Amino acid sequence: MIIHLNNEHISTDIDTVGCTFLNLKVKQKSLGWVNTILSLGYDEYPKQDWFCGAIIGRYANRIKNGRFTIADQHYQIPTCNEGNALHGNHGLDRVDWNYDKLRSSKTIACFQYKSPDGDQGFPGDVEFEVSIQLEDTSVKIDYYATSDQATPLSLTHHPYFNLNTKHSDLITNHSFKFESKELLVLENMVPNGKSKVDEHFLINSKLDGKDYDDCFIMNESDSKQLRKHAQIQNLGSRIQLNVLSTLPSFQFYTGKWIPDIQDINTNKLGPNAGFCIEPQYYPDGPNHEHFPNCIFGPHRDYQHSIIYQFSNI
Repeated sequence: MIIHLNNEHISTDIDTVGCTFLNLKVKQKSLGWVNTILSLGYDEYPKQDWFCGAIIGRYANRIKNGRFTIADQHYQIPTCNEGNALHGNHGLDRVDWNYDKLRSSKTIACFQYKSPDGDQGFPGDVEFEVSIQLEDTSVKIDYYATSDQATPLSLTHHPYFNLNTKHSDLITNHSFKFESKELLVLENMVPNGKSKVDEHFLINSKLDGKDYDDCFIMNESDSKQLRKHAQIQNLGSRIQLNVLSTLPSFQFYTGKWIPDIQDINTNKLGPNAGFCIEPQYYPDGPNHEHFPNCIFGPHRDYQHSIIYQFSNI
């Protein structure tokens, strides 16, 4: 089922399968409505494996070798071709979520899904709730989950943003500014427990020919404070996107592995056709005690928010 939300500033279509953003249009004062994310033909979504527009979980990003231990109990979850688990495999992004019509409106869509114990190898019966709400010029996503067993959780969404008016134009003309200069050090795309400094995006900066698939640290503790993570601008469309979240880090991915494909408007897509800002818990969080606590269970509920805030520049 496709759910349409709109106000005078934002319009979006969301598929109940994966709570997937099919488009995300903003009103630009001189250009009219501009779609800010990559949009595929509807029949392409079940075929693609790059999580285009969908919710990610149970655990966003990578877990080393797909293994973790909770209370001396060892768990193995599916791995991808690099040998690590990625985004909890195709779990929450491929199921058809229940649309709660009674709690929804033309600006709010509410969804629920119950993930059974052992789903994708994870422990616990987990009940998920997601609400997507349009607030003036922002899209707010609220995530809530309860589990009857201790289990790792890290939920996010995976829209590929492109603020150009034509998505055949690459994101290399965007400028990025982050509220963080600290990245996790990766080995085989998995954190080794250490961090490093990268000040490139402390001011508005282009990609300068470099691809990113890195986790920027915002908080070393689970503070639940809503903070601005990133600001992205495109001078062609004059659109600015701010990403805010309560989560302790965000993955910045510049779309290196987007396949050669056409979007719904026959624009040619490929590497660097879109970027992702994915607020989340640290990758491989269950295997590092000094990382923010990503284990939730009977006495600790999961509750976080992500905001995509748009403006004209």
